Amino acid sequence: MASIAIASVPDYLLLGHSELLTATLTLGDGTIVSANKVTWAVTPASVATVTAAGILSGRSAGASTATASFQGASTSRQGRVVPDFSGPWTGSVSYLRCRGHWCGRHGEYQPGPGPIVLTLSQDQSSVSGAIHLDDYSTGNVTGTIALDGTLTLQGIYDPRDAYGWIVNPLVDWRSTVDSMGHLVGTFTLGEVDTFQVDVDLTDVHH
Repeated sequence: MASIAIASVPDYLLLGHSELLTATLTLGDGTIVSANKVTWAVTPASVATVTAAGILSGRSAGASTATASFQGASTSRQGRVVPDFSGPWTGSVSYLRCRGHWCGRHGEYQPGPGPIVLTLSQDQSSVSGAIHLDDYSTGNVTGTIALDGTLTLQGIYDPRDAYGWIVNPLVDWRSTVDSMGHLVGTFTLGEVDTFQVDVDLTDVHH
């Protein structure tokens, strides 16, 4: 045998999901064959685990390294475990505080707790989608997932109020999936008059 190579390690593995790893051997004459008796290992074990059969499972967000060994030869490949933020999320928002000239002057600038729907699609560590606040307001968001699993979103939120012209930036959205199907986080709404907002969402697919 001349060398061993890992044939299938995902660059991104969703938290709570599993994939089968495979490896190939390149013999001295250049022939490539499947490696059926490879010893698998992955580090750190807090991020991912792998069985003797090569089933890789994501345990927590972070970077991991999978290693295949066979008869004194070994090779490694790196990957990431990321939370699954895709799908529709429903829940509630809590407006913590308002800062700005208009805060406290008009009722519409002091909203109470209300509903929220967040519909996201995910491609590896990139996320995009739409947000609906208080049953009538809409917005679009895009963002990325950090190595520690924190999702950061930015976007534009349109309250569609009676004046018909207020459009607020939605910034600094930071959220995590603290358990399967449960998302919590905070974001800032507005530019001149700003609200600090808490969110608590449940994935409707769970």
